[in-house]
Amino acid sequence: MSRSPMPAQPVPSDFQPIQVDILELSAPLTDLPARKIPATDTPYRTALLMLTVFQQPVGRLWVALDQELTPGCSAARLATQIWDTHATAINALLIRNGLPPIAQLGREGIVPPDGIVPHCLAERHAVLAAAPFMSVVICTRNRTAMLSQNLPAVLDLDYPHFEVIVVNNAPSTADTEQWLHAHYANDSRVRYVREDRPGLSWASNAGLRHARGEIVAFTDDDVLPSRHWLTAVACGFQAAANVGCVTGYTMPAELETQAQYWFEQFGGFNKGRGFARMCFNLAEHRPVNNPLYPYIPGIFGAGANMAFRTDLLRRLGGFDVALGGGTPARGGGDIDAFFRVVMSGATLVYEPSALLMHYHRRHFADLQRQLDSYGTAFGAFLMKTILVRPSRVLDLVQRIPAAIPYVFSPRSPRNIHKTHDYPSDLTRGELWGMVQGTRAYFTSYRHAFAVSVQHPRSETVQA
Repeated sequence: MSRSPMPAQPVPSDFQPIQVDILELSAPLTDLPARKIPATDTPYRTALLMLTVFQQPVGRLWVALDQELTPGCSAARLATQIWDTHATAINALLIRNGLPPIAQLGREGIVPPDGIVPHCLAERHAVLAAAPFMSVVICTRNRTAMLSQNLPAVLDLDYPHFEVIVVNNAPSTADTEQWLHAHYANDSRVRYVREDRPGLSWASNAGLRHARGEIVAFTDDDVLPSRHWLTAVACGFQAAANVGCVTGYTMPAELETQAQYWFEQFGGFNKGRGFARMCFNLAEHRPVNNPLYPYIPGIFGAGANMAFRTDLLRRLGGFDVALGGGTPARGGGDIDAFFRVVMSGATLVYEPSALLMHYHRRHFADLQRQLDSYGTAFGAFLMKTILVRPSRVLDLVQRIPAAIPYVFSPRSPRNIHKTHDYPSDLTRGELWGMVQGTRAYFTSYRHAFAVSVQHPRSETVQA
């Protein structure tokens, strides 16, 4: 299958690495020091802060870091800049949590009045009092170094009742298995599954088969979860009736290269979903002014940060093995699962306080392949939805007039954050991938069928 040629890396502008931090506003504000850039050992000049209140994201803030004797940003300047840019969002969050709005943000941070417990904290306490057992599935392949950062962070979550299933997908070495045995052989929370059929959906389905939790959460080996990630996921499942899936917010763990910064301009893993909880279904919870719903499943979430009712995902057949990373379709297993959850009549909840940090691809060529894959995966997903139900062709054709500005307009949610130096090659590669994806699904489906015939079951399980 022909693909768009891979361009050479564009000449970068004046990009400088950016410090990334999470700043909790319900704690006293302190001076923000500028850390050292690992590659140059010089202080960062800019910081990207995720602002949270009671561990709920309220917005992102870009801060210039002074380069004086003690590089960074003073608490006083930080408080002023936060208030100038996010006062409305902060007060909206306080009101949602049953608290009075404030007139200013001081260095003491946001302190609830005596005797008033924010709704979100009361919700977490109620959920944790009867915490459902969860299974966390981490799919990996030949990335032991990544897993060695990810797994300890997952095991350090503040959630009281969970297991971790590490699925090693068609590894070419024994490094991951040996590392797990050396470090976690006596940890009853960790189980190892080896799935020799290559492809992310095969690996995810292996984890699903062995999940013992009422809820099964999927994440990647290149993320770091916040300590309250699973608690927020559990709250999402209590946010509405008949919740079948919960997704969260995924922010960058670092912005050390131009390619990582461009991925954030692309929309990262969040695509304009914002910082307030949202519900999606086929009834009362439909996005306003989105005529493409629900055929733009990227609005629901991303595969690095998703959780399902285990019994529902099993009833839906798990993940489509003709989609997902490692197949000719190059992805789409997650968006297809989101779509099928919503089409089943269940509700999907986007819960931004389910927060993860992801290590984006550092090199331009890798980013180009990633966005090309996103386009291919989306085209393959659309082809599958038509094959499953041909009557959807008419529905999709009627949405074309709305789809054109969504795809091409610089003011659409998918393009609005791209600056003038965002490479057009990245956009062209993604669009060309969409075209190729309609053919890729057929190739991928035949490949998946052949694999399933040759290897009806190909996994090894270790407790």
